[in-house]
Amino acid sequence: MRRLVQRYLAPALRLWNRRRLQALLSTLGITAGVSGLILVAAIGEGASRELRASLGALGAGTLMVRNNAAQSGDNALTLQRVRAIERLGGPALQQLLPLRKGSWDVVANQTRVSAVRVTGATRGYRDLLQRDLHGGRFLADHDVRWGSRVCVLGWEAGKTLFPRGQVIGQQVRIGRHWFKVVGWLGDSTQRLPQLESLDLEELGQTIFVPYSASLFGDRGQALDELVLRFGDEASMMAGLAMVKRALALAAREPALEYIIPIELLRHKQRVQQLFQYFLLGIAAVLLLVGGVGMMNIMLFNVISRRPEIGLRRAIGATRRDIIAQFVTESMVIALAGGAIGILLGLVGALLLDVYSDWQLAFSGNAALLGFCASLLIGALFGSYPALQAASVSPVQSLRD
Repeated sequence: MRRLVQRYLAPALRLWNRRRLQALLSTLGITAGVSGLILVAAIGEGASRELRASLGALGAGTLMVRNNAAQSGDNALTLQRVRAIERLGGPALQQLLPLRKGSWDVVANQTRVSAVRVTGATRGYRDLLQRDLHGGRFLADHDVRWGSRVCVLGWEAGKTLFPRGQVIGQQVRIGRHWFKVVGWLGDSTQRLPQLESLDLEELGQTIFVPYSASLFGDRGQALDELVLRFGDEASMMAGLAMVKRALALAAREPALEYIIPIELLRHKQRVQQLFQYFLLGIAAVLLLVGGVGMMNIMLFNVISRRPEIGLRRAIGATRRDIIAQFVTESMVIALAGGAIGILLGLVGALLLDVYSDWQLAFSGNAALLGFCASLLIGALFGSYPALQAASVSPVQSLRD
């Protein structure tokens, strides 16, 4: 190993130290390609983690039924039908969460906020939210049973309404009704998936009240949404058919929308994969362009170093020695470009993660991928110049 370093690696490092401009030009394309690979890998890993987190939050067996006409008092989705669904669901139906939604002006002390999101929910809705409480408690069964005028504030809602920090036990007016604050959701960096047709509210800006509260009294028995949670995806698909049968006699059944979050997540994953393949193609093109650029500079070196090559051949260097020397020089350049590309890709991934809505994740596999790609480019595109150098005639090169 020491002999190989002294014979091939050390001369290559000395050469590129003398020809720094050529070395820099040779590394640019490879650096761009490897940094692109790192970014693509970080985007893919981040998307995979987001999908796993989303499945953990929503569950593979989650089904949502939305009443798009609930605001007008439409009776397609009512408490009576929800109870019928609960009876038909059997043991496969693990959880059933009726929801009412709206927006009202909210007043607390001297603070007034317009159009605040208010969700009427039950105790079990916290399992879907997967949020810790900063203080107090969440809605209880007796709150729903008696339609108690209590509420739980999201993190941002609590900070906006009560900037001094004393939240629990305070009174807020939602619309024309006063509610007592019994809980305050904690701040969390975890985000529920933002999916088309899946209206998951911004939890921090939402106020939660019992769905039976008098706030929603003007709608009669109409519900905005029903969340059903089954044990697995197969049970959920069977439950979907059951729910459709149970709601088939509703007067405005076409107003109901059936949403399967896991299918939306899979569709989002397919779109993300297509985007990743597109970015991967761009990174591959950049790597190829970088490899071609490096090969051109290496061919120029072969021409400019013909006397040196002839002298080495004349004093006993074999064709294998010449090939090994030039391949080593190309691989040194490629690895240097790869190392810079890995560093730039990591910095770019960190900046995107901080300043964009994308969730990126860096892994050691991404760095290994960038290292292997640069190594392969150096070996492939350095082979042809090395063969050209080895074919130089010692007599002709010394004569030139």
